[in-house]
Amino acid sequence: MITSKENYKSKNLLLSQTLHRKFNEYFGSEVFQFTFSKNLYSVHGNSLIIEAPNQATANAMTGQYFDHIKHICNAIWRGQLFDIKITVGNHQKYADSLFSGINGNVIYNNFGQDKYRFDNFIPHASNELALQASKMMAGFGGLKAPSGTVCFIYGDVGVGKTHLSKAAELHYRANNMGQSVYMSSESFVGDFISSVKSNTVFEFKKKMSSYGLLAIDDIHSMSGKKASTEEMSNIIMRMLDEGKNVILTSAIQLSELSFLSSRLISRISSGINVCILQPDIVLKKKVINCMVSSKNVPITLEGIDYLAKNVIGNLREIKGAVNRIAVASSLYKTVINSRVIYGILSDMLAKEDSIVAGKRILGLDVIASLVADYYNISLEDMLSSVRTHNVAKVRAIAIYVSRFFLRLTYQGIATFFANRTHAAAIQAYKKIEKELVSNEILANDIRIIKKSLDTRYGL
Repeated sequence: MITSKENYKSKNLLLSQTLHRKFNEYFGSEVFQFTFSKNLYSVHGNSLIIEAPNQATANAMTGQYFDHIKHICNAIWRGQLFDIKITVGNHQKYADSLFSGINGNVIYNNFGQDKYRFDNFIPHASNELALQASKMMAGFGGLKAPSGTVCFIYGDVGVGKTHLSKAAELHYRANNMGQSVYMSSESFVGDFISSVKSNTVFEFKKKMSSYGLLAIDDIHSMSGKKASTEEMSNIIMRMLDEGKNVILTSAIQLSELSFLSSRLISRISSGINVCILQPDIVLKKKVINCMVSSKNVPITLEGIDYLAKNVIGNLREIKGAVNRIAVASSLYKTVINSRVIYGILSDMLAKEDSIVAGKRILGLDVIASLVADYYNISLEDMLSSVRTHNVAKVRAIAIYVSRFFLRLTYQGIATFFANRTHAAAIQAYKKIEKELVSNEILANDIRIIKKSLDTRYGL
């Protein structure tokens, strides 16, 4: 006689095989082998449980790949999957708990990792208003926004908008203030399209409207997606009319989001509107000090000063630089100073393939990092030989922007981007140039990237 537990294992084996096949088709063999091939999967109720073999794999899935995982799963389950959860290394223990009623140790991925909290967000004059506004939306520390409030946070890539919106959603739900959800605009569009294809639009609207707090990140990327934008506007307006609260973030200010409905723009204008400015040297030093302290990195004060002044880019790039330094320090057992930093981070510092704009230096490394950050893929993938569709497309965009601003030779650009050929760089540039004529979404993305570079470097 087959027990319920044996039946459970059999179903999960079939599920794992199905998801492995889908992920391999979607991401390509290289990414699949590295990130997805050793995972185990199970479904409990309306939740998909993914067991990662280690924390690094879990981090990859909760970061750059999560929206894609959700899109694939929504297509398989026809929009009926409520959420996706990840656990590390305790799959069997968690599976057993499904029969005994004991809760498993799970990371809830609809808001991301628990690193996005208010207590580890570093306050500064450039972000203080946005921090206080986010706390109000979350009901943090006695602060509380009025019912039916929309909070609009805008600022350049990598300044902390995602951190604050995720922290607000996490605090709201963790303190039993009601149901809430954080999602990227890409995730919202994917869920909506899946509901249309599966004829479950009514269920999608009902689920979205049930939240007491809705946080949607990077709404600027919804330009050109008319149906999804209209649905988002309708859902938000309904929520606000019912006294629920909404957080929206954008890389551009409200006056430039012309694709939004006039009703929604008016409602946002009457809510809380805050801007996060680019980090200055003081904030960069605070972030570096915090990170090197938590990672026990032996670094001199001169090294911290050099790092803050010479790593060009936003706070994400600063954090990436510190992570690399931490690894090198552990490996070579050395104290970090400016000389060591130069050796470790030479690819992140000013180079010969750069141009001077004002007092800042713009180079291929800066453009590549900004474009990779904007599209939420790793810089390592962009500069490698990875040829999955999404990485290849973003690489082509970076080549186009590099040629537009730096006017370097195609061979020089090609060499930087994974040592590609002169012909490959020309082909990438012309492909993006041609697509810009008819692709409004791409045109909007590149306009935002160009504006970000112009703001930072005064081009």
